[in-house]
Amino acid sequence: MNKPVTYALVNCGRVFEGTLRNLLPPAFLVKTLAKEDVDTSLCNGPAAFASRQNAAPANGSSVSIADAKEAVASMLADSAAGNSVETPSPPVTEKPMRNDRIDPDCILYQLTINADNDIYTVRKLRRICRFRDVPILIVTTYSELPRARSLISHGANEVVVFPCNPELLKKKVLSVLDPVGTRMPVITKVINPYISATVDLLGTMAGLHAEKKDVFLKKNYRLFGDISAIMSLTGKVEGQVVVCFEEKLAREVVANIMSSRPQDLTKDELKEGIGEVVNIVAGNAKAALSTTEYAHQIGLPTVVFGQGHELSHPGNAPCIVVIFEIEGQPLAVLVSMTITGSLVNK
Repeated sequence: MNKPVTYALVNCGRVFEGTLRNLLPPAFLVKTLAKEDVDTSLCNGPAAFASRQNAAPANGSSVSIADAKEAVASMLADSAAGNSVETPSPPVTEKPMRNDRIDPDCILYQLTINADNDIYTVRKLRRICRFRDVPILIVTTYSELPRARSLISHGANEVVVFPCNPELLKKKVLSVLDPVGTRMPVITKVINPYISATVDLLGTMAGLHAEKKDVFLKKNYRLFGDISAIMSLTGKVEGQVVVCFEEKLAREVVANIMSSRPQDLTKDELKEGIGEVVNIVAGNAKAALSTTEYAHQIGLPTVVFGQGHELSHPGNAPCIVVIFEIEGQPLAVLVSMTITGSLVNK
């Protein structure tokens, strides 16, 4: 049974809540909470992203997003089982999600009169979501529009001006749930080697066990970790592979590889180490695909610091995200590609 689509309203007034409830389909859920209750009421663990009734691409594509996701999830499960790292698995300590926690698909946050408080709250909301693809929309008035837009750099996705035309509001809150890049097919044969290469590197070089937690098609191209390592793909496969970390885990990975201490790493050493991680991942995946119809070349790695950076992807390609957990810390691997030439129709 699919999980119902859930909107979490944080600090939103009753008028906005009532308007939204009247606009959304009956099967959708609207949950409200005060900003002080964010830590205790929002789910801060990985969620099983079920396919949505409204996930069909708006651009008329013939690609079935639900079918694509199901295929990706199945293939990743199979590949992970067949390429497990030979390192002992840590004991499972994850607590079950409390029944009163909200597991949102979208968060709407209404501005307060305190700008610093709003920045703090939006950053907290984004951090709680970890690498889960949960859109955060800022609800504001026209007079506060510039301040609301400034929160996009702190983790928000879009701004909703209220009061507004009800149909425009409905379109806005539904469209943010649609996956990006629905035009091209999802090629699982290209994705799996990159996932396997990531798990293998973390296990053999960093001595860390990566447990796959979630897989989904991304709703936008923004990333919300602290550090991202980006590798471009060219040839028969064109696109990008991104490994996205929070800084604490990034330091642990690089320190383990370099036989150093996380706190001793300089920013340049961290940047070089994370770049080498994605370089090895892409190199091993490229080698695995070199004798197939999806043989391609890789570029030089690029490392980006700063939360909320955005990447462009060629050809309106879908973006597949796989979330891993390492000792309670999240790691995201994103693969977005188009298949060139005659391979497109295969």
